[in-house]
Parts: sequence; structure tokens; C-alpha cells
Amino acid sequence: MTNLSEESTFPPGIIQIETTDQVIGGPDGKANEQAKQLANRTAFLKAEVETRAPLADPAFTGTPTAPTPAPGTNTPQLATSEFVQAAIAALSATILNAPPATLDTLNELAAALGDDENFATTMTNALALKAPLASPNLTGSPTAPTQDPGTNDTTLANTAFVTAAIALAVAGLSMSAAEILALLLTVDGAGSNLDADFLDGLQHSQFVRSDTGTVVTGRPIFKASQTQDIASSVQAGGIEVNGDATAAATLAFQRNGVFGAVMGIDTDNKLKIGGWSMGAIAHTIWHQGLVTNLLAANGFVSLPNQMLIQWGRKTGGAADASITFPIAFNAVLSVVGSPNDGGNSAFSYDGLSVTGFTGHVDRLGDLTNLGSEWTWIAIGY
Repeated sequence: MTNLSEESTFPPGIIQIETTDQVIGGPDGKANEQAKQLANRTAFLKAEVETRAPLADPAFTGTPTAPTPAPGTNTPQLATSEFVQAAIAALSATILNAPPATLDTLNELAAALGDDENFATTMTNALALKAPLASPNLTGSPTAPTQDPGTNDTTLANTAFVTAAIALAVAGLSMSAAEILALLLTVDGAGSNLDADFLDGLQHSQFVRSDTGTVVTGRPIFKASQTQDIASSVQAGGIEVNGDATAAATLAFQRNGVFGAVMGIDTDNKLKIGGWSMGAIAHTIWHQGLVTNLLAANGFVSLPNQMLIQWGRKTGGAADASITFPIAFNAVLSVVGSPNDGGNSAFSYDGLSVTGFTGHVDRLGDLTNLGSEWTWIAIGY
């Protein structure tokens, strides 16, 4: 038994074996005719299928075509070359603003950029060597065109222009060096073609003058390189007020328009405060150096206002005791005493003078004279 011979044809129909047909085998037998027709159809369809692309990952050959999508289509639909060219043309017209024919291809654009694949870096490095238009910081020896003499606008002036302008100005002065120096020494800033109102870029009003009552505002700070302390006998100080030998050396203090006073060393070489709002008076400022004292059991203290306080203690001996002041008073104002017996005695005195007195201590009630211990204080000046 052998296989039927197949042909890649597609018979229009399949015969039907009738009941009257004789069953005859063989390549052309009636019994094999239906199978042969079906086999031929199968071979034809197989050949046709093999010439078709698969749905998954087809690999087209030749010149495949497809319907061109509408402009702007953005779907999985196949894009034809016609669709792509239309999209590129639209991009060129809108984004690239319709470039000229000499720059409408990538090759032409690359040639225009010098075929430099690092064009952005090249331009950045080149720009770094250029000066900005706003506030350029030039280095080296920059040059500029020399402007016409007398030019007075915002154009750049080079050294040649400045030198020529100075030469013209000096020639116009027609003065000798001595005359120019004399003018500089007497200039007041007006009518002299010179401006003396500035020094090192500062207005003259910003400087303190020694010959006028200049008002200094703000918070001025004077810093001195002083190395001595106050007790030093060397002439030194952070700020020195040097008055005339026949007058006081003073500083004035004022709460603007409210109260003022003067403080300093008066002509009697004492530190005082007064005057101005305090009236025609000078109060001595008390300090330790003005107080004379003898700090002992029998002692005294002399105050700057001439008040003199003296004290002492009588111990043992007779009831009457003659007391001599440590120093003499100019005038004695009062003497008080206190017995040291618990309050059962009374103190009295007589014979008071600027140099001393006689003190007594008597028992209360019978005036019995006692020889007890007592202390005393005298006040005067």
C-alpha cells in the first residue's frame, strides 16, 4: 500500500460517491478521489499559510504596506513611512520653526556645529574666558579705542585719553608748581577748580576738628594702648583732658535739654562736680584720699567737708579724768560719754575747749563719784 500523490491545488468541490459507483482503488480510483481532493486542498492551504506572517513577532520581507494612520495618532496601530514623514515635517515646522533647507537634516546641523560632539562643553569653556557685559572684571592689559578730546559720556576712557585730558587741564591753568601748591594750601573748595571737601573719600564734616566745638554723634569709641594702672605716677590715660594751668580741667555731661553738669579737677586740684544745672557751686567728690584718720582706741576721722569726729576711752584711775583730743578742733560742737557699768551711772563733763575736756562719772541717785571705765565721742570741725 502506498501514499496518494498530492498536488498544491484547491479543487472547487469534493465529489460524492454514489451508491451506484463501483469501488475501484488505485491513484485514480473512485474510492480514493475524495481523499485525494482533500489532500490537495490541505497541501494548498499549508503552502498559503507558510507564505503568511505570524501574528506574534512577524518578520516581513519585500515591501509590506499598511493603512496610513491619521496625523497625531498615538496608539499601537502600525505607522507607515508616510505617517512618519508627515510627523517629522510637522515637528520641523513647529519646534524647529521651519529651518532652511541647508539645516533641515541632522548631518547639516552637525556640520554647522563643527561636528563637535562636546559642543556644549566647548562653548561653556569659551564663555568662561569672556567678560560679562555687567560689571566685567578684566585682567591683563585690556585696551579700548581712544576717545576724541573733550568726550564726556559713558564710553570707556583709556590711559591715552586720560593723559591727554590732564595735559589739557594743566595747560589751561597756566600756573607754576609754586602757584598750584599755594592754591592747594588755601583752597576752600569753591571757585578754585579744586575740591577740598573730601579727604580719602570722606566729607570734611565727618572729621573732628581741634579748633571748633565739633558735635560727634553715634557711639564713638577711643581705644588707647595704656599699660599703666591708675596708681601709677607716670602720665598716662585712655583719654586726657589737658586744661590751662590757671583753670580747671573738666568734662561736661548733658541729658539733652534736661540737665547738665561739669566734672573735673578744679583749681584747688580736687575732683569736683557742679555748675550748669547744679548752679554756681562745685561739690567735692569724696574719696579715700580726702579722709584723714587715726584708727585707734583714741582716734579721729577728718571728713572732706571739714567735719572732725574724735573718740577715746578712759580706763581706771580717779573719778575725774582730763581728756586731751588726739588733734585740736577749730570748734567743738558736742561731747557725749557712756559709762561701762551697765547703766547705773551718769556721764558729765566740764572745762570743754578745742584741745580737750574734763569728764566725770557719778552713781545715779546719790551722785557718788565713781572711778569706773567710760568712753567718749566729740564732734566738731
